[in-house]
Amino acid sequence: MSELITDLDSRIFDEAGGEYYVSVAGELRPDGRWEGWLEFVPTDDSAVLVTPTETYQSTRADLAHWATTLTDTYLEGAFSRAIPVRGDSLPARVVARAIAA
Repeated sequence: MSELITDLDSRIFDEAGGEYYVSVAGELRPDGRWEGWLEFVPTDDSAVLVTPTETYQSTRADLAHWATTLTDTYLEGAFSRAIPVRGDSLPARVVARAIAA
């Protein structure tokens, strides 16, 4: 089952000025490793953007540590790799949630 690992302090802005906050999510794999990805959650009604798998780590703690090493440059690149998910098509692994206005 997918879990929120951490919310990052970084914000990303798209070309139209839309603002997204960044979360790191992960899931324990059958082989015992953790798979991690990024979720870009909009501050408006835009679609959540989710990256493909960004990392595999040995433990949940290692995945949480990996999240602390992400730079703004890395996040910008990940944002360009992210794809939108909408409505009922949200995959089970997405843990994104709306934020308060």
